[in-house]
Amino acid sequence: MRLPSKTTQYERSVIPYFSRIAGILENGDAAPQTVYEKLDMKDKNIGDYLDALDCMYALGRMELTEGGLLHYAG
Repeated sequence: MRLPSKTTQYERSVIPYFSRIAGILENGDAAPQTVYEKLDMKDKNIGDYLDALDCMYALGRMELTEGGLLHYAG
């Protein structure tokens, strides 16, 4: 997981994904693949995306529904 540090700039970390994922999920629940496809990022990386989902879930900002959809819990 890439977090901001002396060697990793904020823009290259997983944190910028948080607000973009939340913005997509505020419009309604969505499948993980759909959210990834809607992300508007230059350096979109599937590993960073999954790390961001893990962080958001651990922080209680996102839930997984029984149907396998992502739900914003902000």
